[in-house]
Amino acid sequence: MAEKDYLTERIKYLGDLLKISCVFLIAIGGGTLGLLLGELSRIRTIFAALGVGSMVVLAVYVLSLDRQIRTLIEGLKKV
Repeated sequence: MAEKDYLTERIKYLGDLLKISCVFLIAIGGGTLGLLLGELSRIRTIFAALGVGSMVVLAVYVLSLDRQIRTLIEGLKKV
């Protein structure tokens, strides 16, 4: 029973992290797009590139969280 409770709480925790990460991904994407829509200067280009890099890293993290959650759900089905 303790293992089932642990898996359930872990899934809830990772699910909350997934939600927050998706919100951050959308927010960073919106900010990056806003930078690119204005007049391009050197500093705006640098910040836009940093935003794109951040989005790529965050997207990989979101996919990793999704994979972890799916693995835990499969483990919960076995218990």
